[in-house]
Amino acid sequence: MASLQAATTGSSGYVKDLAFDVYGKRLAVVLSSLVPRVEVYDLGETGAWRAVSSWAAHEQTINAVAWAHPRFGQILATCSDDSTVELWEEFGTGPGNLGAQSGPKWHKRCTLSDAKKPVKDCEFAPHHQGLKLAVASMDGRVYLYEALDVMNLADWTLDSYFDAFDAGSRAPHAGSPGVRCLSWNPSRFDAPMLVLGGEGDDDGRALVRVWTYAEANKQWLMSAELATHSHPDCGCQVNDVAWAPNMGRSFHLIASAGQDQHEQLKVHRLLRTAEGVVPDGTMALATADQPQGIWRAEWNATGTVLATSGEEGVVRLWKSTFRGDFKEVKAVPTAAV
Repeated sequence: MASLQAATTGSSGYVKDLAFDVYGKRLAVVLSSLVPRVEVYDLGETGAWRAVSSWAAHEQTINAVAWAHPRFGQILATCSDDSTVELWEEFGTGPGNLGAQSGPKWHKRCTLSDAKKPVKDCEFAPHHQGLKLAVASMDGRVYLYEALDVMNLADWTLDSYFDAFDAGSRAPHAGSPGVRCLSWNPSRFDAPMLVLGGEGDDDGRALVRVWTYAEANKQWLMSAELATHSHPDCGCQVNDVAWAPNMGRSFHLIASAGQDQHEQLKVHRLLRTAEGVVPDGTMALATADQPQGIWRAEWNATGTVLATSGEEGVVRLWKSTFRGDFKEVKAVPTAAV
């Protein structure tokens, strides 16, 4: 029987995003308050979360936080409505981050400021690709950065960028909306791939696309367009996308969550072929619908269980059946923590 543990933040603001490290032993939280903050918690031997660091970051709301793989050290990336991404590294101990308490200290190593509008999401690439970072901006672009020297995190280069939803798309309703969320394909057996979720267009439709890095010509190419999210009455946006870890399947699974009128949670299936990925249908989990939409979706380490959350204050777990569809197996009210 799994148990629930609450971690009390040191700020009066609300939690905007959180991220576990690869081992699930560390937790980074970003808080929206008068002074945006980042907090880090460690899991103790008793199962309780203990705050070890807290510091102010960015000039406006922080939208997302991401851990790099620990093979590169203890590194965090945060992105904000101030149109920047900040890279943080932990080293040394002292009284700096938690007042009189002694603990780890985090230092800002670099600020990335190529985006022209708010940055809504950021995520480090799978570690087998090196120390790389993808950034989703409301200017409609995805920016790809790489650390030139993993021993010197002050030196990052803009490796490439592309317009995620440009007007050249084969989709007739495509415009140039902002990019709200992204997720890497974690498989080491495929070319680098990203799934992107966008802001809604004037017709209330928000796109979900897959992009692949073509090694032959050194550029990112759109390889698949998945089922859209839509709400014709009050607009729509894709709040989150999550690419499932692939444990020997011949196909990929991608979850997308939005603010649709109906069918807010979708699981997209993509076949793996010699030419790349090919869409192979979408399952819409209608029973997942919530009044204000679904805000977060995340897979477990084996890609077999999907967790979702929204403004109803309930975390729901979904699992695939032998028929290949998804059924809710658990609902956990956060008020019970």
